[in-house]
Amino acid sequence: MWSEVGHYIVWYVKVNMLKESKSLLPSNHKIVLIGDSHIRGYANSLKPILNSDYDLYCVVKPGSGSSELTRTASEVIKNLSHDDLVVVCSGTNDYDLNKFSSTFSNIKNYINNNNDTNILLTHVPFRYDLHNSLSINKNISVLNGMLKKLVKAFPYSSFL
Repeated sequence: MWSEVGHYIVWYVKVNMLKESKSLLPSNHKIVLIGDSHIRGYANSLKPILNSDYDLYCVVKPGSGSSELTRTASEVIKNLSHDDLVVVCSGTNDYDLNKFSSTFSNIKNYINNNNDTNILLTHVPFRYDLHNSLSINKNISVLNGMLKKLVKAFPYSSFL
């Protein structure tokens, strides 16, 4: 498993090495980015460092909760393989009084039911736009810790 910081660094280095040597992998590996408005712009940042061996797709659903995004992700990745990657950025719109327990359940079920491809979970971004954002951000921090532990049980998933 990669370390929390290492996810991005190692992945970035691998992509750059692939950009220089096109013979390392067969063509048309797919990277699918799925998330709420926080993932907007990620595809534009990744596209320049990818070579023609990768197809990059991005599904952005602003304001969507984890249940909607995991449903969408399940539909999108039906034809992906172990050579492909799904990046999921979800959960920040699930704030409520249950301390994000439904968010954790949705993401856990998604990872558990989709073991045909690699899954990279990004941390749930903090909220600063709500009047009780300090309390919500404490819950988000706990959720991120739980997600970090969760991916250790699944060899095809990682946490960024």
